[in-house]
Amino acid sequence: MLTSARKEKDMNARRMVFAVGLCMLLFWGTAYGTMGVDDNVPAQELIFPVICEGTIGADNQPVFGTLNTFWSYAETKGQDTYLELVLRDRKGDVLWDYDDHLTPRDVGPNEDPIRDCQSWVKSINLFAQQKLLTTIGGKDYFVGYLTLSMTLINSLDKVQNLIGWVTLYDAKKSNDNLSYTTASFKPYQAEGGADPATFAEGGTRPIYAHEYYLRYYLQNDNEETYNWWIVLRSAGYCHDKPSYQCHSMSTNLVCIMCDENEHCLDTDIPVPDRLNIINVGNYIPAGLFSGYPKKGFASCKLMEQAFDDDLKPVLNEDFTAFMWSYQRQQRLGKIAYPVDPKKLDKFDIKYGIILDNELSSVIDPADRLRRYILIGQ
Repeated sequence: MLTSARKEKDMNARRMVFAVGLCMLLFWGTAYGTMGVDDNVPAQELIFPVICEGTIGADNQPVFGTLNTFWSYAETKGQDTYLELVLRDRKGDVLWDYDDHLTPRDVGPNEDPIRDCQSWVKSINLFAQQKLLTTIGGKDYFVGYLTLSMTLINSLDKVQNLIGWVTLYDAKKSNDNLSYTTASFKPYQAEGGADPATFAEGGTRPIYAHEYYLRYYLQNDNEETYNWWIVLRSAGYCHDKPSYQCHSMSTNLVCIMCDENEHCLDTDIPVPDRLNIINVGNYIPAGLFSGYPKKGFASCKLMEQAFDDDLKPVLNEDFTAFMWSYQRQQRLGKIAYPVDPKKLDKFDIKYGIILDNELSSVIDPADRLRRYILIGQ
């Protein structure tokens, strides 16, 4: 027979096991990966927007402003890797491509000195340059997106070993001083490679990206203060169907836009292209704010209204999209430069803000892929 002390000890052990088991049941969730959500791990393919300020001059040569996009990428698993880089315009049409080679643990680009938007634009012909042109907030830009994929020799091995970095950089002169702003962000990293039309990983059907959550912040009405939502979406319902069978009436972000006090109004934002850069200040509903700053959040659904071959209306939500929020602020007062690193707060350090005497900018990576996914539809 068990002694009284041993009975007590045994009972205590059982209680402890029961308590641990109960905690595991209550607080431990099932571990799983969600299809289509950026895992921020090495991948077979990288996808990201490319933007630089500029236009085509009278001599049919590009004339650039100061905003430019730089990128780099690396091999992470010690394997020779052959890559294809493809530049597409806002519609998703291929404008140019070339190959690169990464040796084990290598960082590129290597085979070609092109590592920024301005170099790309100068390397393509006039027709392709014209397809990249767009206007945002009264300024002209060259805008497209880049896919960096493994060639067949590597993709058949299903190796996932690519990571990348992208930076929007601006340097401009003001009052004889050179002002710098920079904001870094991650490309979308598709582990199984992405279908060029749907962005679905591994070429399978795209997920239902039902709802996106985005923040916005406009500090003042200065010319250099703005907020962009960069929306890189998959092809719509009608993209691969002849116009006599399917006609897309509109493709919008249908948004509920709110201030910080959760006072909300509805607005629709057109996203007709594969890559869309939205100047958010143009779409804040009248009545939401009486002045500056304008800041809050939005809940948006990506929707396409179309007619099928029987002229029946179709409401298509079968989209994949990747989003970034680029915020740029011009302060009313100047701050001595350089800023004392000890005075940078956690937000500055986390998001890589570099402050100068006039401007600050940031791309919020948390706004890329927050979404509610409808399972089993």
